[in-house]
Amino acid sequence: MVLPPRTVDRAVVRGGLNDLEAEAFARIVRRTAPSVAYVDACDPNERRFGQRVARLAGGSTRVVARHHADRDITVVGAASIVAKVRRDRALARLRERLGDALGSGYPSDTKTIEFVRAVLADGRPVPSWMRASWSTMQRVKPLRPARTLDGFVP
Repeated sequence: MVLPPRTVDRAVVRGGLNDLEAEAFARIVRRTAPSVAYVDACDPNERRFGQRVARLAGGSTRVVARHHADRDITVVGAASIVAKVRRDRALARLRERLGDALGSGYPSDTKTIEFVRAVLADGRPVPSWMRASWSTMQRVKPLRPARTLDGFVP
């Protein structure tokens, strides 16, 4: 399941990213109907997150939520690898359209940071394929110059 950037941005703005992730996990649980589902807990309280996913899934699936589940539970680690491969493929498709200047898409990549700066430099809206709420965007976003009161007087 892919969550579009704008959907993630809306959830971040309203402080509901954990809720969005719980809803996405629940949709997958409903679709696959396993007897047990293992998920990486997005909430500081693992038990609460697992209960939320189970409630939203609405079935009889037992949900086991753990921090670092991708490291500690093989099936979650495998799902994490699949997600990374899908991400890399999506980035490759973007690179075909936009060129290699895009970089890796990771926040520590200098090429990616320079690409984001260039996209934001001319004041255009954030492209639909880019998350405005991504911390890297916030970090490199150019500050708008302060205006003096003289600028408001006709």
